[in-house]
Amino acid sequence: MDNKTFSRQIKNQEKHWWFQARKKIIEQIISGINLKKKNNILDFGAGSGVNLDMLRKYGLVDAHEQNKYARNIIKKKIKK
Repeated sequence: MDNKTFSRQIKNQEKHWWFQARKKIIEQIISGINLKKKNNILDFGAGSGVNLDMLRKYGLVDAHEQNKYARNIIKKKIKK
C-alpha cells in the first residue's frame, strides 16, 4: 500500500464504520476464546495500527508492518 493510502486510513480509522466494525468482529472472536490473562500478541501486517489498543486488553502487543511509513506511525502507538 502506498503512503497516501496509509495516511487516509490513519485519518479515518477512528470513525469510519469499516475499521470500527472489523475491530468489533475481531474483538468478539478473541473474547470468545478462553485466553490466559497475559498473552503475547503479534499483529502481523498491522497496517495503520487500528487494532493495537483493542488487542492490549488481551496481553502484550507487538506489531509488524512492512511499509516503512506505517511502521513509524505504529512505533509511536506502541510506545504509549
